[in-house]
Amino acid sequence: KTWVRKLKDSKPFRGVDFINETTGWAVGSGGIIRNTRSAGESWGIQTSGVMSHINAVSFADENNGWAVTMWAEIIHTSNGGNTWTRQINPDPNPLHDVFFVNESLGFAVGLDSTIMRTTNGGQEWKRMITRSKQGYRFASVFFIDKSYGWVAGIMGSLMLTTDGGDTWTQIETGVDETFNDVFFIDHMNGWLSGDKGTILRSVNGGRTWFRQHTGVSTNLLCSVNFRDLLNGCATGEGGTIITTNNGGFGKEPGTFRHEFFQIPIQDLETARDSIYVFLDDEYYLTDMEVFIDSILHPSVSDLEIYLEHNGLIDTLMFHVPHNGSNIIWTRFSDHAERNINTGIPSFSGEYRPMQGLSLFQGTSPSGYWSLRIHDSSAGNSGSLRSWGLRPLYSRITSVEPVPHAVDAVLLEQNFPNPARGLTLIRWNQKESSDIRLLIYSIQGRLISEPVNSCMPAGEHSIEVNVSALPPGIYFYRLVTIYGSITRKMIVY
Repeated sequence: KTWVRKLKDSKPFRGVDFINETTGWAVGSGGIIRNTRSAGESWGIQTSGVMSHINAVSFADENNGWAVTMWAEIIHTSNGGNTWTRQINPDPNPLHDVFFVNESLGFAVGLDSTIMRTTNGGQEWKRMITRSKQGYRFASVFFIDKSYGWVAGIMGSLMLTTDGGDTWTQIETGVDETFNDVFFIDHMNGWLSGDKGTILRSVNGGRTWFRQHTGVSTNLLCSVNFRDLLNGCATGEGGTIITTNNGGFGKEPGTFRHEFFQIPIQDLETARDSIYVFLDDEYYLTDMEVFIDSILHPSVSDLEIYLEHNGLIDTLMFHVPHNGSNIIWTRFSDHAERNINTGIPSFSGEYRPMQGLSLFQGTSPSGYWSLRIHDSSAGNSGSLRSWGLRPLYSRITSVEPVPHAVDAVLLEQNFPNPARGLTLIRWNQKESSDIRLLIYSIQGRLISEPVNSCMPAGEHSIEVNVSALPPGIYFYRLVTIYGSITRKMIVY
């Protein structure tokens, strides 16, 4: 909650590593290395023997440590930093990070998709073959044990190994921001931090990722670290320090969620849950995101998932071709790179739904939004634990107001509404009058004029074909010599 400055140097620091609560090292520009054995109360100077910018430092224990520089130098100490010696690096690319799993196995990463590995404490370094799509600047490397590791860098690049670096797989993160740090608390749960306040979260070992809301979208985040699954922090430019005590699962502004419940998903039955959104009638939807935070089910290919609102039904997922268990922290968005049908359960991350959420564009965001989950096969059951939605909306620009004629004319609501194809519009006028029936878009643009003639007193109706109109909110206006009446209709 409070921070006290303990060290200030004329040269900027670029990396820090603590081996325990009291002993740590800080490295930076001009070959600077500082060491503390008092939890940061005091810092001593160590001689690195290099003049280049030291970008990172990693210690395997209190004695054995390594540091890397912008000039592709690797230096090593076996006595806690009292003396440092250079190791031979056969690759000329600048190095940006280093990580040692133990005193023998270590990795250094840098420019041009460089991943260097040593299995003997740095006596020999070898460049690993990554088969990355292009030459990335890798900025961070992290291993949870001698087999599982991750490397992150520019343009949303991320590499994963499960065999100690022998082979690497490039992971599609779904973003193009630069990653500056990667951290995992265990084999499944990890975070990436980067430019534009970006933090991504994975719950399946880094195979898929989803964004977490940070509230600092203008800031570059340099590092991220967690002490357990819930408590962590990230730091960045301008003195930015952000913390979380819930694993980073904060509610994004404008998000409506239903959490901490359990609705059974039974064989051959349908589970339902609803969220009520209340906004003024003067708003209309421009976009929509849906969050399935947790559906626990051993066979998600059995499931059909629908979103319903104002008579419209959107299919989020329908018998995905690959089988597996669970949907955890999955965001459905029309802007996601991957379609849900191309994913492999368990699902986590951002996906395009089977049917575009643009179906709801132009409709009112207010009212009940219902999630319907149908289990179409016998033999497996599960539960819905948490879900939510984030409507994006804009203010309605109404058609130009005209004095109402409620006494002389009665205009009924079109039927059916919402409409698709033909819809019937009825009105009753007390006197003969010139009548115009006008259809407007939600932005106030005139779409059509189904009626423009002199009509006698009495009841009248006309069928209007709306099949060519995109889904959304529209207005129909009846204009008479006495004034006008306007009503809203929905096309889906």
